[in-house]
Amino acid sequence: MQSYLALVHSLADAFTDFRISQIPRSQNQQADVLSKLVALTFNHLENKILVEQIFKNFTEPDVTIASLKEEERTWMTDIIEFLQIGSLPENEKEATKIRVKAPNYELRGDVLYWKSYLSATLRCMGPKEAATIIDEIHKGSCGLHSGIRTVTERIKLLGYYWPRMYAHTAERIMIC
Repeated sequence: MQSYLALVHSLADAFTDFRISQIPRSQNQQADVLSKLVALTFNHLENKILVEQIFKNFTEPDVTIASLKEEERTWMTDIIEFLQIGSLPENEKEATKIRVKAPNYELRGDVLYWKSYLSATLRCMGPKEAATIIDEIHKGSCGLHSGIRTVTERIKLLGYYWPRMYAHTAERIMIC
C-alpha cells in the first residue's frame, strides 16, 4: 500500500488542488442502495464467479516479454493511424467505416484495445497473433480440445479480441 500511496502523492503534485477524504459508511447510503440494486438486477444470471489472482504490482510499467509482430497491414492499421494522426483512407466509404468504428477502440502506446461493454478492455490481435492464440488454447500444452464457443469465450476471458473471432476460431479448429 505504501507504493500506491507514494504513486498517488507523486501524481497529486501535478494538480493545483487535491484532497482525499474517507466517507463514513453511515453517510454512504446511495452507494449501498446502488450495490443492492445491481445484485437484484442480475439474479437471473448464472451464479458463476471468476476469481483471478493478480501478482503484478500496478505501480510499475507493463513489460512485454515476447510478442508476434504483424508485418503487413491488418484490420487494425487504419484504426491505429486514425487514432494516432487522424489520417483516413482515400475511399470515402472506408473512411466513414473508420470514423464510426474508432470510438470503440483505445490506443495505449502502440497497442490497440477494444472497449468492451460487458467485460474489461480487450487487446486487439492481428491474424498471426490470433492464429497462435487459438492454437495454444485449443491444442497447446494445456489445451482444451473443446468446441468453438468454449475456445472463443476463453480467448475473451484472457483479454484478447479481433473481429469475426468466432468464424476465425471455427476455421482454425477445423484445420486441426
